[in-house]
Amino acid sequence: MKTFYQTLSKRQQQIFDASVQLFYENGFTETSVRDIAEKLNIMAASLYSHISSKEQILEWIAKNYVGLLEAELVDFKSKERDFEDQVRFMIHQNIILIENNLEMAEIFRRYFNTVSKETKERYSNFTETYAHYLSDALKYFQIDKKLDTDAGLIAKFLMYNMNYAYKWTPENYKSEQIIDFFENKLLHKLFGIKLSSWRSKLSTKKCG
Repeated sequence: MKTFYQTLSKRQQQIFDASVQLFYENGFTETSVRDIAEKLNIMAASLYSHISSKEQILEWIAKNYVGLLEAELVDFKSKERDFEDQVRFMIHQNIILIENNLEMAEIFRRYFNTVSKETKERYSNFTETYAHYLSDALKYFQIDKKLDTDAGLIAKFLMYNMNYAYKWTPENYKSEQIIDFFENKLLHKLFGIKLSSWRSKLSTKKCG
């Protein structure tokens, strides 16, 4: 399945890439169309033959990021997994995707209120579905281990903290260290959920 980025023309992809860097480093409001053109070494006027506005570029970034999230959910639903592997898979995929697309993820969160209603609804549907599947997996531990904490609350707590892990973990932390924290420290120490020592060999291939 193609990402939104892959549907853009070569020049539009160049505009997308330059804008992601500028929006992330300088901010959306502070970045002008002229800044984007200068980074690409082209005239600002010629940029408008490929875009309608700076806001359109922000929408491209939002659509592409949400599409990547949706693709991960499709990948998750495509295979049968036991409860432990289900939780482990969702932790791995979420953290790795954000690490590989950190600039897009940060731009999306900073300027969420600016994106279209359609993209907001897509993201809302994704988070609801993701929480549902993660909660279902965690219910196994709630029943089997007689945990008192509601699985739905644990799922939402995990989702929020995974989405912002890059903000509160040391800068030199890699995804595997963050994953280990969620699997073996947070889940076990806070909720009494202990995953087996076996770890899935999940792909860390960089998303487009």
